[in-house]
Amino acid sequence: MNLKSLYWRYFEKMKQLNRIMGEVAEYVYAILCLLKLYVWDRANEDSTRCRKACYDILFISYFSYPYASDYGTQRINKFIKYLNECGLSQILVTTKPRSGRILDDSINELPENILVVRTPEMAATELRRKKVLVPDDYITWFRTCRKEIENILRHGSVSVLFATAPPYTNLLIGCYISCKYGIPIICDFRDPWNKIDVSTWGMRGNIRKLLNAKLERFVLKVSKYVIMADNETYYREYFLCSRSLENKIVGILNGYDEDDFARIEGVVKRDDRQLTISLVGNIYSENSVTYICNGFNLLKIKRPDIFHKVVLEYAGPASHHMRRISNEVGVKVVDHGYVSHEEAIKVRMRSDLQIFVQPENFKTHVMSGKIYEMIRTPVPIMALVSEGSEVARLIRETNTGEAVGQWDSSKFAESIVRVYEWRAQGRYEHSPNWKAIEKYSRRDQGKKLYALIAEFRNHR
Repeated sequence: MNLKSLYWRYFEKMKQLNRIMGEVAEYVYAILCLLKLYVWDRANEDSTRCRKACYDILFISYFSYPYASDYGTQRINKFIKYLNECGLSQILVTTKPRSGRILDDSINELPENILVVRTPEMAATELRRKKVLVPDDYITWFRTCRKEIENILRHGSVSVLFATAPPYTNLLIGCYISCKYGIPIICDFRDPWNKIDVSTWGMRGNIRKLLNAKLERFVLKVSKYVIMADNETYYREYFLCSRSLENKIVGILNGYDEDDFARIEGVVKRDDRQLTISLVGNIYSENSVTYICNGFNLLKIKRPDIFHKVVLEYAGPASHHMRRISNEVGVKVVDHGYVSHEEAIKVRMRSDLQIFVQPENFKTHVMSGKIYEMIRTPVPIMALVSEGSEVARLIRETNTGEAVGQWDSSKFAESIVRVYEWRAQGRYEHSPNWKAIEKYSRRDQGKKLYALIAEFRNHR
């Protein structure tokens, strides 16, 4: 090995080391800031002292438009949209996506009159890829976001902070600002923190679990209100609970936006030459794919005439699962891959039957956010969930389909046959309870958040 190649290897190693040291420095900075609060016990101070507010609410969200819906952007976008209709002045502190991210220009609903402050997205460096940081890999955004918010507060003030998670770093930033500046904070949990059903956020290792548990309790203590994207009666299964938490919990579901459907209805047409079954979104479990394969295999045996007319239309990031279904079953699969939010609704609208699936290890009360758009879509749902789940209850309440036990291949096949016969006989026996469905609109859910914010506006 010559000197030149040795030099370049050394140069690359030093660059890598510098990047890691930079991330470590950002991480240590965030931890020291939080420790400072902990030692001073600032969380016990009254954080509702009167301030002259220039803005009604400041949102903290690492992800927002134009990041794709997979990053949880729909919820924050819709909140901002409907609060703007209520006349609230708003600030959003977020990031600007780096090149290579999957973006969705169809979800741009951020009003022009709100102040949006964007910082560069954190680079995907070596330390972040190892997923060893607490609470998550986004903690290195702490210093940058804190500086932007403090700059805003030097020139004005806000009535209330709103931080949404995951990533859970958003909550830590918000709670730090809340304690330091005496601004009340509403913490929004789209998913549980320490009680999450999936390991997407890397809650692995005893030390990491212990630290995350302490951070969650800190956030719950500081928060004036804690929002969960679920029915509040399940809060004990959602949070590391304390007695004081009961009076803080508010359930605000994800819901659907009627405006998303108004742009599409009347435009989308079905293909009457085939029986189209739609499946939209990620698939988190190999078992879920097995259930789908078993159901289609039984249909192929019992009703080959119908099976050969079936087209499974998929939109989402799980193309490898679609290849497995196609190879094992022989059903025709149209795999669109990741599509925009608008196109995902179109895929559902032009189908004859929608499949909903989520892992069997999910708690019975857990409902993926896409179920709300599915009940609004005028197409029957076949949900591969247990009869006692909240998804099954929602489908019964809205009369939008049926729950099919994940191992019940017979019921899976029967559902497809029934829809085919409806269509063949020219009678489409799908009569949703629209009055029940309307309760789950984004506008109705947004009213609940407005009521919380109004409480702080009235006391400023």
